[in-house]
Amino acid sequence: IIFDKIPKILLETTKDGFLNCHPSLLTYYRGGNPYSAVIRNKESVTGVTIHYMDEGFDTGDIVFQLKVKIAPNETMGTLFNKLNYTCADAIETVLNIYEKNSSLPRIPQPQGEFKKAPNFDSNSYETFINWNSKGEDIETKVRALNPFILASTIYKQQVMDVLSCEYEICNTNLEPGTIADLTKGFGISCADGVVHIKALKLNTFIITDAPDFIKRFSPKIGDKVG
Repeated sequence: IIFDKIPKILLETTKDGFLNCHPSLLTYYRGGNPYSAVIRNKESVTGVTIHYMDEGFDTGDIVFQLKVKIAPNETMGTLFNKLNYTCADAIETVLNIYEKNSSLPRIPQPQGEFKKAPNFDSNSYETFINWNSKGEDIETKVRALNPFILASTIYKQQVMDVLSCEYEICNTNLEPGTIADLTKGFGISCADGVVHIKALKLNTFIITDAPDFIKRFSPKIGDKVG
């Protein structure tokens, strides 16, 4: 998706300007996907920012912010919903301030380099799981992409999307990307143990849980994934 910047001539057509609600605590996580970015970076808090629109992306003066805690099991989807409700609360507060004062605060954003939240490149392998990573990082990536993008791998030459998983730190003596366990889920070895896939989608064939997948496709310990 390509987003065009709003020209200055349009932004100046109203007396008090335009406002936007951005789903992060600006100046942190400017960009199109702050939902995934804060989960991937293991943040504990995010929020929404009401800000004036200018000719940049997410760079206008800040009017109001509300913070939101990120749950340990947060997914992109649950955070998306949570921040939508929070944005509605923030807009109500800002409108009440404007109704009372006929003006709004304007706090310029600080200059410098801050954590960003770019969209995922659909033409890259950015969403694919690197099984040489630690289990915690893989599990975090899966949550950060569920359900709108989805973390992927390859199984028997088919794209497999991972919807949920758990990880176990252990020594498998297996190369990362090897099927290591079929008792706690569809278990794949990683850098520091096993990632147990609990729910998955195989190409366009099936969306299912691990026991049903194992029953249907009969994976074997030692088979390769990725």
